[in-house]
Amino acid sequence: MRCDFSKNEKLLKSSEFRSVFDEGKKYKGKYLILFYASNSRRKIGFVVSKKVSKKAVVRNKLKRRLREIYRTNKNCLPDNLHIVAVAMPCAAKVGYGELERDFLEICKNCFA
Repeated sequence: MRCDFSKNEKLLKSSEFRSVFDEGKKYKGKYLILFYASNSRRKIGFVVSKKVSKKAVVRNKLKRRLREIYRTNKNCLPDNLHIVAVAMPCAAKVGYGELERDFLEICKNCFA
């Protein structure tokens, strides 16, 4: 299986994000909130707001971590979903392993 994260796997348009928020289901973990809606192919987007941290460096680091977690674990997700992962403010204070455990726990509960 390929372990890349190409442009056609990313939610890019605000209309795509909005449709997932409006039409999708929500599951809340310890550090992340996952919104998901059925669609023709798997795409994912990440939201890290200024509520998480006022510093762009912290927000960007968190987004990089989330992208890497998705890239290495995307085989646990169904192929026909649009997903938006929203970071909660406490996510900035935890390490990579804790974020990954939370993401996998959410995926196990939602999609298994």
